[in-house]
Amino acid sequence: MFYLIRNLSFLIYLFLISFSFPQDPPEQFQYNQSTLQAFYYIGIAEVEGEDPTEDDWIAAFRDNICVGSAPWQGQFTTLPVMGDSGQQWTVGYMQNGEYPEYQIFDHSENQFTTAIPSNNFAWFNNAFFTIDMLDINHIATIPEIFEISVYPNPFNPETTISIQHDSAGFIQIQIFDISGQLIDNIYSGFAHPGNQIYKWKADKFPTGLYFLCIFIDYISFTKSRKIHTKKLVILK
Repeated sequence: MFYLIRNLSFLIYLFLISFSFPQDPPEQFQYNQSTLQAFYYIGIAEVEGEDPTEDDWIAAFRDNICVGSAPWQGQFTTLPVMGDSGQQWTVGYMQNGEYPEYQIFDHSENQFTTAIPSNNFAWFNNAFFTIDMLDINHIATIPEIFEISVYPNPFNPETTISIQHDSAGFIQIQIFDISGQLIDNIYSGFAHPGNQIYKWKADKFPTGLYFLCIFIDYISFTKSRKIHTKKLVILK
């Protein structure tokens, strides 16, 4: 019964939004409907310290492809985010476990700006999430600081990975063996500027040389990916 009610709410929502949007989205915010979708409720949005107006829009993106948009309708505006259903018109849309990126369109300035979520959630079909705030006051740039320290190294069986950086981004921390095979995924998600600590417990892996690889997609007007590597040694 719960799932029937929830699915019915999806249909009601789609019916209502077809009549409630005051204007068409800007061209960059247009997307195709999908049978796979999640809903992100935006608690607050700020454009240089001011609330958006009803003429402004918010949108979600995956690799520069718009996967959902909605006009700003006040606190807890609902942003539908579409998934890749396997149909031609949803190629490149969200996959389970991926993180959307966000933009705000300021109608009065005719300007599109990357927005940073205060908390982000990986996309999953039929899921509901609440983002406390979308903010464009702190647009990230390519960082001047990026430092990695691993201690102890060599180690057995656990080591601590410390990452210091001054720009927000979506980060993947992975371990590869000497043949280039991915053997472990330590973390995948959003990382705020500052110092983050991660642990790698390698008790199931044999003595040898390994490679720590950190992939970061920095949030900026031009998407930029950086890769950082470091050698690790398990010594048992």
